[in-house]
Amino acid sequence: MPDSGKASRRWNAFVCPECRQVFRVPGHHDGRGVVCPGCRRMLRLPRQDESTPPLVVPIHDSSGRGRRRAEKRSEEFDETFSHKRDTPPWFRWAIVASFATVGMIVLMGSLLRGGKDDPAPPVTDAGKDPVKTPAAPEKIEKAPHFPTLEKIIQAFLDAPKAEDTIAHVRHPEITAPRIRATAETYQAPGFREAAWNLEPKRQGPGIGVIVQIQDFTERVIWLVEEDGQWKIDWESWVGWCSVPWENIRPEKPAGTLRLRVLVSPAEYFNFTFTDDFEWLCYRLRHPVSDEILFGYVRRQSELGAAFQALDAGEQAVIIEARFPEDSPTDNQLLIEAMPSATWLDTSPSP
Repeated sequence: MPDSGKASRRWNAFVCPECRQVFRVPGHHDGRGVVCPGCRRMLRLPRQDESTPPLVVPIHDSSGRGRRRAEKRSEEFDETFSHKRDTPPWFRWAIVASFATVGMIVLMGSLLRGGKDDPAPPVTDAGKDPVKTPAAPEKIEKAPHFPTLEKIIQAFLDAPKAEDTIAHVRHPEITAPRIRATAETYQAPGFREAAWNLEPKRQGPGIGVIVQIQDFTERVIWLVEEDGQWKIDWESWVGWCSVPWENIRPEKPAGTLRLRVLVSPAEYFNFTFTDDFEWLCYRLRHPVSDEILFGYVRRQSELGAAFQALDAGEQAVIIEARFPEDSPTDNQLLIEAMPSATWLDTSPSP
């Protein structure tokens, strides 16, 4: 048997008209009995010596079921959608009628409302203007003596020299030497306004008023009524301490210190104070310096309860504290008392 078929065998490629599957058959095949590997449809392939007939082998079915199935499959795989059925005319008219009905309903509703959404003009008496609600005042005076207090505050803050402030402070016999010690560095803060619209702080005979000074800083200034006259508490205004704040760490003075500080909770347990179950720790700072100290209070004590009752955040208080004996550090103080929960000291000799 000649084997030239093996040497010259070629393959022909075809595309199934049903599923578009590309497949190939040997070139010498007679074209009959070929099944598409994609849709399993029997196909008839043309030979090289004949014109190209339809590839699909017709299925003769007297009932026509085969033809209908073929048409259905053709519609399912028709990529051009040429067999897509048109929308029935009655369906298109139903959609148009629905939109027209909705439009008529909206139009009728607008006509029936007429102009009810327009606000009615105010009813006024002839020749009279409409009644207007008076605006709330910017300042709310809560007591008749507030204007007097503002004059005292302004005179104190605008005083050109340190000596001129002495006339406006309380217990000048104690405060005057302290004021004169600051004469060389004194600068008048300057008064801008007092926030009388805010509720002043009150402590015993003292009133704390929030004021804005010339550089727009807001601070609390305390006034105390003594012998029928209101006076400025200078010590609370400057944050006076028994030892200047910047000297505490370098000098590490012995004995009890009376300090006006800003306190806030801290977690610095080290050296002398290591047990956080026994001690409460507070960060101590002063506005005039960047030096930070740490104060410690026994947790299970009345003083510890008083500190824990302070407002959250940083608060201005007066404390009495000292360095522990043989303390290896210069930034840890044992707090022994809190005479005031503000910077106002109402004792006879602050």
